[in-house]
Amino acid sequence: MTTLVLLSVAGMFLARSQDKYRNYDELVFWERPDVVEWASVRGFNASWGSVDSRYARHGVPALKKSRDLLLEGWRGEKVFAQAVVWTKEAAPDVRFELSDLAGKGCVLRASDCEAGFVRYTKTEKLPVITDGCYHGYMNEAPWQYDSTMVADCIDPFMAADDMPAMSARGIWLSIPIPANDYVGDYKGLLRISAGEKELAVLRLTVRSGRRVLPPPAEWHYHLDLWQNVFSIARDYGVKPFSDDFYTVVRPYLQRLASAGQKAITAPILHAPWGENPGSAGNFLSLITWVKRLDGSWEFDYTVFDRYIRFAMDCGITGQISCYTLAPWSYSYRYFDVASASFKNIILRPENKDCEQVLSLFIKDFAAHLRRNGWFGKAAIAFDERPLEDMKNIIRIIHDAEPEFKISQAGFEYMPEIDASVYDYSLASYKDFPEGRTDARRSEGKKSTYYICCPEIRPNRYVFSEPWESAYIAYNMAVRGADGFLCWAVFHWMGNPLLDARWSNYWSGELFMLYPGNRSSVRFERLVDGIQDYEKMRIFRQTATPEQIRRLDAALDPFRATLKVKDRYNIENRSYVPVSIAEVKKILLEK
Repeated sequence: MTTLVLLSVAGMFLARSQDKYRNYDELVFWERPDVVEWASVRGFNASWGSVDSRYARHGVPALKKSRDLLLEGWRGEKVFAQAVVWTKEAAPDVRFELSDLAGKGCVLRASDCEAGFVRYTKTEKLPVITDGCYHGYMNEAPWQYDSTMVADCIDPFMAADDMPAMSARGIWLSIPIPANDYVGDYKGLLRISAGEKELAVLRLTVRSGRRVLPPPAEWHYHLDLWQNVFSIARDYGVKPFSDDFYTVVRPYLQRLASAGQKAITAPILHAPWGENPGSAGNFLSLITWVKRLDGSWEFDYTVFDRYIRFAMDCGITGQISCYTLAPWSYSYRYFDVASASFKNIILRPENKDCEQVLSLFIKDFAAHLRRNGWFGKAAIAFDERPLEDMKNIIRIIHDAEPEFKISQAGFEYMPEIDASVYDYSLASYKDFPEGRTDARRSEGKKSTYYICCPEIRPNRYVFSEPWESAYIAYNMAVRGADGFLCWAVFHWMGNPLLDARWSNYWSGELFMLYPGNRSSVRFERLVDGIQDYEKMRIFRQTATPEQIRRLDAALDPFRATLKVKDRYNIENRSYVPVSIAEVKKILLEK
């Protein structure tokens, strides 16, 4: 019996050039099982578990054993499940196989699903609370937090697990309910074996409801997960913008598109966040700035055009986020024809020389975007720039091209620039003024929140509880936000398959997908929450007043946290899984 590699998006399989990440060995576990804890366990065990649990490798799963599972959802929705296996004695060559799921005259094919063992990577233990709060950054003492191994990476390429005595392992399933007209139950089996011996059979029912969730491209939720495709090129050893580069990057962008990603991260300057040779590598500009012999400027869009068409072909078509015209270092790299070399010029937005150069670029860039039919999708994007710089740079942009859209992410709400910003993302522990997100939406603008380093909980770190990722979309819903931004979805430091830590930020801050285009428990729960956001929006359009009242009541616990100071550092979040389950139940009603 062999494990089915089940992938739901066309092109998800790794190309031959990606085989270096197909197989790998986890780090050796230094944590040992508790013999007393395992004393009452007998033999090999299998059960359906919870998608909100990370099952420790050497811990006895805390659950009530069940061989039957019912998953309910809308047609067109993806539903998720986690099985868990654990054994008292060593069990080599443990494998699983998901059957097709049969309905009345319909089949939900296993080949349309995605499944994999949940693998362990090294991370910090949850930091200690000091004065009622967690410390959000690790820069000052990065290794004061003891390390552990956490189940997070979902690996469809791991064929079998040689399970040692007193160990456990999760099996993750992502199942897309067909959007056809069938309303009813699909039934199938998850078979678990060791070698030629069948060890357990778990029964699965997926119930297709009457309501329909549109495809991700039609979702309103503005998902903006920043992409560092150059870290992919570095890790796979391919030249940026070569044919091999596009081959290895494609499945990652397709996975993002299937999650509802709306924005293409498009660097228009070299190293917009500064030179970082020791991190995940610099962002390379998609546009080459050229200074001619006579001192005039020209701009080469050859790479930009190919990459934007490529990303749109992968399914990301909502927005082109062009980073940036205010780099953190204010250093602009260009090719100097006179010396036949790349040089840098410092351009501060308050200075006249900055205005002269940027005005030329803005006019040229706008004209080029219009020729390609992209001007309405493009936004000049900024990240955490101070107010005076933003005021100056926005003035320069709009003096040169009044219709150019602006995207801004920042820690503080800046009312002085609000009217000029099309896509405004505010750190999630802050707030837009009451009613402002609705007003901006009526003006055709987007208002989102982003989660970054200061918020330890809820977040989407490797050690975060899985429900925290789903919580994000619920929080956006009750705050009237249009979506979510985060840095980043793949910006790898070293090899996160083995060790997710980095000295500056908590594990997982810089990625939600793993090398080999492997998903994570965090990413799957993020998608689950986004689906619920869309379902709530659609449900309200046809729901009865009583249904809306009950939905609002189920969301009240999320609203309550908005009234609490430092709400993103509160320890007690036990209400979240219960409240999410209640919302999901209401959304299944006709």
